[in-house]
Amino acid sequence: MLKKKFPSEDSVGRLRQYGTYERLLEGNHYSAYMGEIGDKFSDKYKALRYMTCNFAGLISKVMADVLFGEKAIIESSENNTKEQDFIDALVYENNLNTQLYESSLMNSARGDAVLRIRVEDKQIKIEDINPAMYFPTIGKNFRDDPSEKKLVWKEYLNNDKGKQTTYLIEETYTKGVIETNIYEMKGKDEQEVVKRITVKDYNALAGTTYEEKVDTGIEEIPIVHIPNFRVNNNYFGMSDYHDLESLFFAINNRMTSIDNILDKHSDPILAVPEGVLDEKGNVRKEALQMFEFREGEDKPEYIVWNANLDMAFQQIDEIIKTIFLIGEVSPDVVGLDSGKTSAESGRALKLRMLRTLAKKNRKGLYYELGIQKAIEIASMFAKAGNVVGDITYKGDPIIPNVMFADGVVDDKVEEIQNEMLKLESGLSSQKSSIKVVEDFNDEQAMARIKEIKEDKADRADFNSDNLFHQYQAEVNKKDKGINNEE
Repeated sequence: MLKKKFPSEDSVGRLRQYGTYERLLEGNHYSAYMGEIGDKFSDKYKALRYMTCNFAGLISKVMADVLFGEKAIIESSENNTKEQDFIDALVYENNLNTQLYESSLMNSARGDAVLRIRVEDKQIKIEDINPAMYFPTIGKNFRDDPSEKKLVWKEYLNNDKGKQTTYLIEETYTKGVIETNIYEMKGKDEQEVVKRITVKDYNALAGTTYEEKVDTGIEEIPIVHIPNFRVNNNYFGMSDYHDLESLFFAINNRMTSIDNILDKHSDPILAVPEGVLDEKGNVRKEALQMFEFREGEDKPEYIVWNANLDMAFQQIDEIIKTIFLIGEVSPDVVGLDSGKTSAESGRALKLRMLRTLAKKNRKGLYYELGIQKAIEIASMFAKAGNVVGDITYKGDPIIPNVMFADGVVDDKVEEIQNEMLKLESGLSSQKSSIKVVEDFNDEQAMARIKEIKEDKADRADFNSDNLFHQYQAEVNKKDKGINNEE
C-alpha cells in the first residue's frame, strides 16, 4: 500500500465523521462541535457553561436495546444437531450476543460495523472491530463484495531515549491469503509514510508475533462489513445522526442559553437612593438600619429580571418532538407517553411503535446477512481443521437462520393467549407454542411435553372423580361386611 499519506484523501471525511459521531454518542458534544465548527463555536461558548442533552446517545441505546436487547435466535437451517452445536459454541465462546449489542450501538453512531473472523491457536474467533481500520478496494458496483480488503492501524513505540515513533500496520486480505506490511511514519500528525519495515524487524522491536503471509485455507475473505443502512450510491453506511446534527446543536444551544441566563439573574442587584453610600462606595452606618425618605423620592429596591422563558421552553418541546420524529423513535419507548397512566397491552404498544420497529427491522436486514456470513466463514475455518472450544465441525458451510425478537417487552399473558388460540385453531403445535412461550429450543420443548404428559397421567389417578369412586367403593365394602355379620 506504500502511499505518500495515510489516511488517503478519499477516506479522511469518513474517519472524521466516525470521530464526531462517536463523541456525540458519548455525550461529549462540546468537543464534537468544536472539531466540526472550530473557532466560531469556541468564541461563542468559551465563557459559558455548555449544556448537553444527549439525544444522540438516547437514540442509539434505544435502537440497540430494541434490536439486541433480547438475544437473537441463531439456528441451523437444516435442523442439524452438529450444525447447531457448532453455532451454539460460537455464540458462547465469542460472547456473540454481547458483541452484537455493542456493535449495533456503535453502528448506530458511526454508520458501519465490521466483524473479523480469525484463528488463534486453532480456536475460531469472531470479533467486532472499529470500522476506522477498514479500507476495502471498492469496484464500480459497490454491491459486489470487494476482492481485496485492508485493515490498517497505527502503533506507537518509544526508544531508549523516550522518543516516540509511529508505525503503520497494514493487513491485506484476499481470498485464501492475508499479507502484512509495516511502515514507519513521520510528518505532521505522523501521516507521511517514510519507509517499509520488515515484519521480522518490527516483531523484534515491539515484541509482536505478526506474520508476513498467512494462508487461511478458505476461499472467502474473513472480514464482514455491516452498514447501519445505506443508499444505492455508496458502499459505506449512514449514521442515525446524519440528519439530526443541527437539532442536537439547537437543543444544546437553547438549554445553554437558558441555564446561563437564569444563573446571571439569580443574584439581583440592590438599588439604593442617593446618600446611602459615602464617597468611597461604603454604606453609611446610619443607613444600615433605617432611613427616611419623602414621598416621591426613590427608595431601595432589588433590580430583578422578569424571566419570560415560555417561548424558549416551547421551542425545546418542538425540537424534542422533531428529534423523535426524524430519528424514528417513538416517545412511548422512553416513557413520554402523553400522560397515559394505565399499562397497555403488548399489541397496543407495538402499534404505537410502528416507526421504531420498522427502523429496527431495517437494521436487522443488514445484521442478518452479516451474522450469516460470519458463521459461514467460521464453519469454513472449522472444516479446515480449527475448533470452537472443543467443538469440531467438518460438514458443509453453515448459513443459519437468524431471528430477532420483536423489540417489545414480553407480555406473557397476551403471548399465552395467542398461543392458545393458535393451538385451538390448529395453526401451531404444542412443541412450537412451548418454544415461543418459554423461549425453549427443540430439545427443551420435547422435555417439557414429556413432563406434561407424565404429570397428566399422575393427576388422572388422583382427580376428584377417581377419589370419590374409591371412597364410595370403600364405604360399600364396609357396609357389605356389616350386613354379612348381621
